[in-house]
Amino acid sequence: MKDPPESFRKKIEDLSIPTIAKVIGFTELANYPTYKDKRELFYAYDLFFVDYKIYGIIKKQTGQVFYQRKKYFP
Repeated sequence: MKDPPESFRKKIEDLSIPTIAKVIGFTELANYPTYKDKRELFYAYDLFFVDYKIYGIIKKQTGQVFYQRKKYFP
């Protein structure tokens, strides 16, 4: 699984859409290893937009708290 190139990330951030606060790559989710860290990430933002290609596999990386509370939008 590859993360989007940095240029793609910059394009999303440069759109200045007020609802997009931060773009996190799939491998960056490894920075949240414990359940407590994942919960803090969960409560830091209102919504999480996920590419439909990784929607099924991201559950293992983020944990059930994201799916149970239904903050994912593919």
